[in-house]
Amino acid sequence: MGLTDDQCGTFRAGTNEGVFTVTASAGEVQGSGSITVVAVAGRPLNRIVISPHDSSIGRNEIQVFMAKGFDEDGHEVPLDDIKWSAIGGTVDDNGVFLSGQEEGIFKVTATVGDVNGLAPITVIKRNSHWEGEIPHQKWTQFYNRILSKFAVRKGLKLAVAVDISDATKEEIEEMRMALRELGLEDYVEE
Repeated sequence: MGLTDDQCGTFRAGTNEGVFTVTASAGEVQGSGSITVVAVAGRPLNRIVISPHDSSIGRNEIQVFMAKGFDEDGHEVPLDDIKWSAIGGTVDDNGVFLSGQEEGIFKVTATVGDVNGLAPITVIKRNSHWEGEIPHQKWTQFYNRILSKFAVRKGLKLAVAVDISDATKEEIEEMRMALRELGLEDYVEE
């Protein structure tokens, strides 16, 4: 039922919308009528909640945020014309946040009128490490498919261990000269 009554004959609408029949009786006299219960538009916005709340992403990564509005009684209120803003990256009109290069704890804000909601977001540095043996047939593919996109960045560090089991004295000396020409340490253990 959409209505409740008290002892004084006063009716208060419940949460259901619709047309309801109201019956009243006093002794043998009875009467009825109908009442239409509709949602009251324009409930005042009291707070905005952004989700996810307190997320963590890497640098130059995307996080999609959603905003919901609530009135003072905790009922959801539709949000129109949300203005998004962010620190630590950029956010578009749909709540899509793109982190910058700085690491730290930042915030995303959704504002409607004079009400806003905040969500902290942590931008972290992702480190990766791989080590393994690569057959010589795959060296070029390894460089092209994995290293080339990181080669121009400051964060790439490549450590190489070369083991040649049948090198001649002359080949070892050629290796030393080539290492010096490349500006690298020329110590080759024999």
